[in-house]
Amino acid sequence: MSIPSDTPPDSEEPTLDDYERALQMYRASGDREGEAETLNKIGWVYCDLENPQQALNYFEQALTLGQAISDWDGEAKILKNIGTAYYHLGERSRAINYLEQALRHYQAVEARSREVAEIFDLIGFIYEFAGDERQAFEAYQQALTRYRALGDQRKEAYTLTDLGDVCDSLDEQAQALGYYQQALTSTLANLRQKQSR
Repeated sequence: MSIPSDTPPDSEEPTLDDYERALQMYRASGDREGEAETLNKIGWVYCDLENPQQALNYFEQALTLGQAISDWDGEAKILKNIGTAYYHLGERSRAINYLEQALRHYQAVEARSREVAEIFDLIGFIYEFAGDERQAFEAYQQALTRYRALGDQRKEAYTLTDLGDVCDSLDEQAQALGYYQQALTSTLANLRQKQSR
């Protein structure tokens, strides 16, 4: 996972020290939104450093601020990040709980389908990893519907492959093959689209 950043691609990624300095500046100026966003980014640094417990500390601080300033969009992102951190800690039920809270936030404000699709995709992955193929299948179906609506053929292909894997695990080989064939078709269409640019 990478740190969400507005840094131009040619420049270096901000360091933990950069974020800590920014955090102090936001706190000193009373910019609570900037403070919450920076706490969230620091949490991602700790996720990248494979320290999800420390990441949670920052995500939870960011969530408290997001709730205090009624930043629903920011809150939804942070809830998704907390769910991801709990997944990395091996706490599947807590991960799902936070991801479902993030979904409710996004759906309440009729927000971005991409984020909703990504959350369903992550929920599907967690269920699949835990061996709950039926729940994984349902979550992946939700993600697939949204990726198709967005016209995101790359993510559509990945999700079709995930659905094929789940069907294969359930000994439904004919259905698995159908999903794999759809994934191939979607991948080829995506490649043709890229080549025509």
